[in-house]
Amino acid sequence: GGRSGGLYVASVWGGFGNSTATVTELGGLLRPTDDVLLARTVEVVLLTRIAMFVRNLVILFLFARVAITSALWPLVVMIAGASAILWRKRHHGTAQIPALKLPLPVSLRRVFTFGLVFLVIQIVSALAERYTGHLGFLAVSFIGGLVSSASTTASAALLASRGQITPHAAGIAVVLTSMSSALVNLPLIYQQTKHKELTRTLTVVSFAVVLLGLAAMVLIERLGH
Repeated sequence: GGRSGGLYVASVWGGFGNSTATVTELGGLLRPTDDVLLARTVEVVLLTRIAMFVRNLVILFLFARVAITSALWPLVVMIAGASAILWRKRHHGTAQIPALKLPLPVSLRRVFTFGLVFLVIQIVSALAERYTGHLGFLAVSFIGGLVSSASTTASAALLASRGQITPHAAGIAVVLTSMSSALVNLPLIYQQTKHKELTRTLTVVSFAVVLLGLAAMVLIERLGH
């Protein structure tokens, strides 16, 4: 019905803004009480993840188009994998969907937080690249995804556009930060819902999507050498 449609729109819109906050908020609001609502919760989490993957690709494309090559296929594979699971798990039943009042993805507070996180990640990433090389930078990027994959993606793109890191490293960093962002929600969802079946389902689904992306990344790396 109307609320289900609004739920899906909120999932996508929130994924473009802050996927972690959106998944945590939606999980707390829905609190699955039956199979249909459980399926709906899995659906909205997957939609939010897909939106986050697309957003990170768009950020990279806009600010460091040259780096898109190494990030494109792993992210496309994860988008396709999440979409396939979403299609397979879609539920046509009805459930009482609570009224949702999610904060807007764009607000002064969110812009300020994004800017602050972006600045910190950029400084730490540049230092990691300088003193520990690509591996240190990639580790920072993975950790950055636990906080904000959008800020980490923007930081990697800017560093690549300035020539401070290679385009290849920036692309891999975006894939890694997207993966960590997809996984960090799992303990938060359990904390919000205390629903073991939901957490177990999302854990299996999340790791399946991430492993698909990892396999694509490794395959492309091997084909490129």
